[in-house]
Amino acid sequence: MAHQEVQIPAVIRQAEALGLNLLLVPLFAGADYTERVMLGLAALMRRRPVVRLAFGDLHLEHIREWRENVIGPLARSRDIELIYPLWNVSYAVLAAELAAAPVTCTVSALDRTQVGEKVEIGDVYGADFVARLPEGVDPFGENGEFHTYVDIIP
Repeated sequence: MAHQEVQIPAVIRQAEALGLNLLLVPLFAGADYTERVMLGLAALMRRRPVVRLAFGDLHLEHIREWRENVIGPLARSRDIELIYPLWNVSYAVLAAELAAAPVTCTVSALDRTQVGEKVEIGDVYGADFVARLPEGVDPFGENGEFHTYVDIIP
């Protein structure tokens, strides 16, 4: 997750805390992203059945269309359902659920040209953080303005 600046040990901790199996798919500079993801998915399917692929997209239609058009054909050919459990859920609901969850959400990467100087890597995501974002910045960073890492509180 190089562009999000989340280290592999942190991803492993997340999966362990959630009791999830994890298959890491290395992405290399210059490598075709779609090809790498498809190879990873094929490797996973050789190990165990896959019935659903879940995506955390909130509202970016072009990203969802890309997933449907690129990943969808392989998924459908294997009876795998693509699901989007957060799709078009209101930001108010998402923010309230995040605030109530036993997690800490910190900023792991940001695009300074979009978020300005009032927020920093390492800031805790929450209402205070959102209030410091410049006007026009998506409060969940959906346009790549920033990325976060969610750490589960034991």
